[in-house]
Amino acid sequence: MTGTITFPTLNDTDTFKGYHSESLLVTNENWDTICGYDEQMSDLDCVHEGYAEIGVFPDEQDYYNFHTNESATINNAAGKYAFILQHRFHEWEKDYNETDHEMVGELTLSNNSVAFGTYSHSTGEADTHIGGFINAAYQDILIVDVECDNDCACKSVERTIEMTSICPIRAEIRYPPIIDDAIITEFDYHNNHLSVTQEGLQDNCSTLSSLTQWCQHEGSALSNGDEKEEVTWASIIIRDGRGSYRFKAKDYIYEDETDNEKHTTQLHLWINGMEETTYNHTIDGIYYDTFDVNVECDDNCTCTSYQEIE
Repeated sequence: MTGTITFPTLNDTDTFKGYHSESLLVTNENWDTICGYDEQMSDLDCVHEGYAEIGVFPDEQDYYNFHTNESATINNAAGKYAFILQHRFHEWEKDYNETDHEMVGELTLSNNSVAFGTYSHSTGEADTHIGGFINAAYQDILIVDVECDNDCACKSVERTIEMTSICPIRAEIRYPPIIDDAIITEFDYHNNHLSVTQEGLQDNCSTLSSLTQWCQHEGSALSNGDEKEEVTWASIIIRDGRGSYRFKAKDYIYEDETDNEKHTTQLHLWINGMEETTYNHTIDGIYYDTFDVNVECDDNCTCTSYQEIE
């Protein structure tokens, strides 16, 4: 059984311009084994290939158009699986943001080369970015449940938005905007780690464990000194936010570099698509390299959050 992400051919993109990328993950029924771009061979007897992206830059002489696919194939596919089609946020989307959210990838499921299901994100009005930052209200994930019997007959069903995201929580660490070159000379290298634990569970969600049954980690918050382009973000998404969580943000500023605590990250917290609050490393004029944010949401998605210093 194979899942393949494709984009419209470049001849069909005359009305589109910009960049869009989708990732494909496959996991078993318990979500404890993953097959994806970062783990191309897994215990699922699964092989992942490619990197799905499309770029159309008609107004840029230094860029060329490109178009690639991505796939995951499970051999001996009898069992239950989840195919996860997820948007990859990228800095290029900020430059061409008029139609990039309409250039969605299409996931086709096939068994022995015979297609049995096709799925794609909605091309609604929500853009991927707002004000130069990721739009937390953008529906970036689509999950398809697949079941195959011992005779290799497969059926698939897409999870509804309500099933995919119940009281979703998004925590994102960002660097403040670099306004001019004078600010760049005041710092060199920063890196910020973001992780979260859930009450009652032993596993955590971080760069070392980027996908669990309840959480997904994306990106790596890096600010590379005098390279103005190399400022990135990191985020954690919890699809069902009902419960108690402890987020940890740790800032790394290398001692042999020129420290600039003013250019460290902020943690932005969204709940149910709405920005809840922002937390900083500097509190009452004192800089802390590490802080925790505790979040608790009840079954009605009534949530509270507060910051703690170690």
